[in-house]
Amino acid sequence: MKSGSGVGVKSSRSRLGLAATVMVLAVLASLASAAAAGAGSSGTPNWTVKLRHGGAFNLAPSIQDKIKANKPFNYVFSYGSCSIQGFSQQYLSGYKTTLPQANKIYPTHGTSLCPPQTQQDVNTQINQIQALLNTNQVDCLSIEPQSSTSMRRSWRRP
Repeated sequence: MKSGSGVGVKSSRSRLGLAATVMVLAVLASLASAAAAGAGSSGTPNWTVKLRHGGAFNLAPSIQDKIKANKPFNYVFSYGSCSIQGFSQQYLSGYKTTLPQANKIYPTHGTSLCPPQTQQDVNTQINQIQALLNTNQVDCLSIEPQSSTSMRRSWRRP
């Protein structure tokens, strides 16, 4: 491996972390505008968005209820490891930086999760997420998967 070849990886991962948090801010903005606009001729928000491939995304009724009541929702950010020098700190920093911005759009309770091991541990990452899902503490989930196939386990919301 050439000296300095890891630099591109760090900056690429940094951009990915920023992209993930920007995506969540976009989702928050969409939710807030749907709730605020709540308008149309009927005065009722449209909780369904048509997707490019022809399908549709329907916002869960539990989240619709939170928005109608202006209650904070739970935004969980899960990434591969808390202990990878440089990488882990960049992800957490990006996440923490976006929370105040997100709260200006809509009240949000943020939680970050990551396995403590230096080597990424898919099972620990999935178990951490599942524990929050099992206790209804996830309304919005952003995942930095450890590989393209690491999240193939089935997930069930209680």
